Amino acid sequence: MENNDTTSFTLSISERGQIWQWLPQPLQASWTLIIFTAFAAVLLPAVTTGVYRLYFHPLQNVPGPKLAALTNFYAFYWNWIRDEGYSKRFGALHKYYNSPIIRIGPNSVHTNQPEYFDVIFKVGSKWKKSDSFYKYFNGLDAMIDPAQYRTYRSHLAPLYAQRAVNDLAPKLHKDLLSSAAKMEGHIKTCEAVNMVKVLRTLSYCKDWNDEDMRIQKLAEDQELRDSHMKRYLAMDSNDSAKDKVVPNPLEDIFNFVAGGSDTTSYTLACAFFYILSSPEIYAKLVKELDENAPFIRDTFDYIKIQNLSYLNAVIKETLRISVPVPGCLPRIVPEGGTTLGSVYLPAGTAVSISQQSISFHENIFPSPEKFIPERWLGNEAQRLDKWNVAFSRGPRQCIGTSLAYLELRCVLAYFLSRFEMALTGNCGDRLRWVDRFVAVNLDDVEVKLVRDRWN
Repeated sequence: MENNDTTSFTLSISERGQIWQWLPQPLQASWTLIIFTAFAAVLLPAVTTGVYRLYFHPLQNVPGPKLAALTNFYAFYWNWIRDEGYSKRFGALHKYYNSPIIRIGPNSVHTNQPEYFDVIFKVGSKWKKSDSFYKYFNGLDAMIDPAQYRTYRSHLAPLYAQRAVNDLAPKLHKDLLSSAAKMEGHIKTCEAVNMVKVLRTLSYCKDWNDEDMRIQKLAEDQELRDSHMKRYLAMDSNDSAKDKVVPNPLEDIFNFVAGGSDTTSYTLACAFFYILSSPEIYAKLVKELDENAPFIRDTFDYIKIQNLSYLNAVIKETLRISVPVPGCLPRIVPEGGTTLGSVYLPAGTAVSISQQSISFHENIFPSPEKFIPERWLGNEAQRLDKWNVAFSRGPRQCIGTSLAYLELRCVLAYFLSRFEMALTGNCGDRLRWVDRFVAVNLDDVEVKLVRDRWN
């Protein structure tokens, strides 16, 4: 009986050779050479590149992981395979190599020295953004050329000016009233409120994308109408491309606000966590809010809310300890190269100094792991304000900084003034997060609404 069982298929050396009999005779004798040549064509460049990066590259003497010097896959591993974020490793790497400058990629370094922040990000700096890094971005953030950036930003700036931002406070107040009405039901049911979800709904996206709102605003504001008309005329002009506004500005505004809503909702969630984790801080902040209740509860006067000193200190400390954009913002060493400390960096080197490395620098912020709003008050406040870099600094500072502060101040002032809250769940003393260019919380911030203090 014939055996139909599947068996393993193997070839003897002689049988393997017969496979190549269909080839022309010259190729039969050299098939191994062909394979070897093809293999070498792939392998040799990789080996050559690796040897160059490790032993002959201008950054060869900069300390850091050898795998990072060899390949960008090292960063990919920590960002996506380990799912933590490469930037979270920088502090440990600086300590391990005992160096203020470490090599984090084949042509990239990171420094944790605050004095270099001014060198790189100062007004008039010749350090441009890294094209290879920012090619994944759109709009204003993706612009490498400083002249093009200035032109485009100048057209958008009126929409983010302090006056324009202040005018948005009534819209935000309306959203806060709506959210509070939904949250009131949780007081009777004793059901926890997921503040992360609540805060994500407090986004300006729907308002900026509301056609009626934009038309009404244009109808009421002659100066804004004229400004819009000039921008749209500029699009159709025969001026050089450098002087034109990039098309579809409303789409860019929507993108800015959508991106900003992620960072502000993250910061707000962290703020509620740290405030409610400390009874002393919570009580001190509520006391300040109660003393100024009339323009929070009745008139909702943002001009006065923005001047509350302890509220501002809490916000600054939250931005410090929970940096919204914690990772690399690489800049390219300009022509002629530069020397940072004792390390020479040739032109074209990508240099990063993460905002987190500034915010957790012990020489600037003693006990950096602790949430201490008081550090932003008194005699130290002016010195520390220089290192409040959550929105970057210099000509590339986030255009939406005023908008972010509006939301942070108003949301915290309103909710903490109105509701008595308590944390639920078990997040420990710190929130877990990952770096996705912007920080993303891994823990929900759930609170119990004890009572409505206004009713």
